[in-house]
Amino acid sequence: MTAEVVVLVEDDPDDAFLTTHTLVRHGLKHEIVVVGDGRAALELLLPPPPIERVRAALVLLDLNLPHIGGFEVLRRLRADPQTADVPVILFTSTSTDEQRLMRLQPAVAFLRKPLNCSSFQSVTARIGLHLGLD
Repeated sequence: MTAEVVVLVEDDPDDAFLTTHTLVRHGLKHEIVVVGDGRAALELLLPPPPIERVRAALVLLDLNLPHIGGFEVLRRLRADPQTADVPVILFTSTSTDEQRLMRLQPAVAFLRKPLNCSSFQSVTARIGLHLGLD
């Protein structure tokens, strides 16, 4: 892949569908690559050589992931010079305090997933606008 993509790291298929559908509906032009756990995210974004790494315009990262959690994924992305500046939005339903999260792992933004469908779509629509991705 040579063009920049939006990487959605989400283990809930319903949330992944709603997020991608809403972003596309609101004009996101980037390809969206969905992976279902932290290990798959790292294999995509930080593969061992000679595998070509994906160029991410944005990573939407859930925190509660199987195999490798979102905090560890973010830590590894920030530690690698080629992904240290990739914008990351923590997009999670966790009830952990936002400011505590941001002190632990700086990201571009923290968005809490709403519990109902219409609010979920409203929050997801703001993701593309937040970074001017369209």
